[in-house]
Amino acid sequence: MTSLAPEAPQPVLAAEFPFTELSHLGSSARSLRRDIVSLSLEHRTAFRELLLGLDASSRSRRFACFLSDDGILRHTDYAVREAAWIAGLFVAKELCGVVELYECRDPQDIEAAFAVASAWRRQGVGTALLFAAIGWARMSHRSRLRMMFSRNDWPMRRVASKAEPQLDLYMDELIASVTIGGVSRDNLDENGGGNQSLKRQPVAEL
Repeated sequence: MTSLAPEAPQPVLAAEFPFTELSHLGSSARSLRRDIVSLSLEHRTAFRELLLGLDASSRSRRFACFLSDDGILRHTDYAVREAAWIAGLFVAKELCGVVELYECRDPQDIEAAFAVASAWRRQGVGTALLFAAIGWARMSHRSRLRMMFSRNDWPMRRVASKAEPQLDLYMDELIASVTIGGVSRDNLDENGGGNQSLKRQPVAEL
């Protein structure tokens, strides 16, 4: 489903987020204007339409279950209200993908969840959003960005691998942990950054 940004979205510039690697975008996107934009209430419709456009398999990977259209609507409202940061990648005003960042029990950690429109997969959109999230985490003085997904979610495994995370298997899911700013894992674990601080993020409380 095609989603258009508002007439004048405010871009997050690569100069502000040095890890925003828009150069990873595929050839079909590189020739067009592209911006990573901090999403707000005015972008809620575009955000909702992107999630509604996910096929059944993609919904199941994103939410660890199949979420109905009504569930997507409730999740969108929840995310806009509760997320620490939501960013979208626009190409020629079309919203191609989003990253949602959520607080963890450990205030030094932040958890990321991604969704990319089917027409824009394997174009580097997820990678660009990952590095934007790392840049936001660094600017917010976080120690670690974490992602949790099924061990069989190969698209997410490919995206996460670009940041060279440490991978831990927890039950049937992988936890990918990216240390921000060179903070050692030992220091993080001493401050309570174990797997127990992470929860699968997020499905709105339905």
